[in-house]
Amino acid sequence: MEILYAPKGFPNKVEGKEALHEYMKGFPEYFKVEFSSLYFRPTADPNLIIA
Repeated sequence: MEILYAPKGFPNKVEGKEALHEYMKGFPEYFKVEFSSLYFRPTADPNLIIA
């Protein structure tokens, strides 16, 4: 995952499932995010996520 506008002290790129998990598990502690009206679409690739 590439983070184009990463805050100071955060990496600009995270590679691999384990590294991504480590990066994202603390996300709620640093950022307040609210999602509304979510819509999920199936893709031909079950491992593909578009956010």
